[in-house]
Amino acid sequence: MTGQTGNWEKGLTQAKAENWEAALEYFQQALGEQEDFVVYHNCGVALFSLGRFQEALEYYDKAVLAFPDYYKAHNHRGMALEQLGRLEEALEAYQKALEISPRYSPAWINKSNVHAALGQTSEAARALKQSFYSDSPNPA
Repeated sequence: MTGQTGNWEKGLTQAKAENWEAALEYFQQALGEQEDFVVYHNCGVALFSLGRFQEALEYYDKAVLAFPDYYKAHNHRGMALEQLGRLEEALEAYQKALEISPRYSPAWINKSNVHAALGQTSEAARALKQSFYSDSPNPA
């Protein structure tokens, strides 16, 4: 985050403990202090974890609008779209994440899962194979 705040740090602490309601409250307070693409993203993660996928998508959209090269927000945006049943849009979001960071394995895995859900088995296999050549140990 470009300007760390106490509320943002408290939100991270709550997120690490998977106290998503508390984390969301702190992140939203942090946004009141300073709007930042990372805080938008963190709000989205908290909302996604609470099963509030449409709201999460709105925060991910704000994150990528503020910082278009934030590949993790594009990946998480795809995850929200996937949960909302918008699979073609999810594929586009995963592809955007991969255009920015071609070796980001979570996006390759997510892309593979959507291709499989769409019955596109050869595309699913290619994306899954590509994830093996990626270097991202972070599953998010």
